[in-house]
Amino acid sequence: MLQTKVNEHAQQDWLAKVYPRSTKSKEQLIQLDKYNVSSYVFVDCCGWHYQSLWPNLNIFGIETLQTAKDYKLERSKFQGLVNDQDYNNIKWPNINATVGAVIFDYSPILKYKTVEDIVAIIASAAKKYQPQIVVFNSFTILIDDSRFVDRFINLSQLLIPGFVVTSFLYNETAIEISYKKISNI
Repeated sequence: MLQTKVNEHAQQDWLAKVYPRSTKSKEQLIQLDKYNVSSYVFVDCCGWHYQSLWPNLNIFGIETLQTAKDYKLERSKFQGLVNDQDYNNIKWPNINATVGAVIFDYSPILKYKTVEDIVAIIASAAKKYQPQIVVFNSFTILIDDSRFVDRFINLSQLLIPGFVVTSFLYNETAIEISYKKISNI
C-alpha cells in the first residue's frame, strides 16, 4: 500500500473530500438568509467556509476532536471542539451566545450512522444549544438501507423531539430537512 505524505496540498485535498461543501460557492450552500435568526452553530461542517461567505452573520463552527486532529485544522477554523469519542454521550462545547440555528451540512459526525443514531446526535445538539431552527443536509445513502424507497422511508423518520419539519427537500442523491422548534411544549 502506498503511503501519502502529509503536506499542505495533501491536507487541502483531504479537507475537500471530508468537507465537500468547503469548495462550494455561496449559491450551492444552505441559504442562511432565509432563516430569521441572529446566530448559527455549524456542527462538523466547515463553519469557517460559511463565515467567509456570510461575514455579517454570527457563525460558530464546532468540529470533532478526531477531525481536528486528523486533518490538523488550524485553531482559527473552529470555535469549539465536540468530544464524540463516545457518541452515546457526546460532550458539546459551550457557546457564549444565544443560538438561533444549528446546522448539520454533510457533517462527518453523522456519517455511517443509522437513522436512530442521527436523530440522537441532532437531538443532543438541540438540547444543548436550544435553537429555534435545526437544518440537516446530507447524502440520501444511509448504512441501514439499500433501495431508494427504503432510504426515503428512513429519512422521513428523522424527527427531532420538540421540533416540527418545515421543509423536506430531496432528490436521489441529497436531502435537506429544516426543523422549527415547537413553542409552548
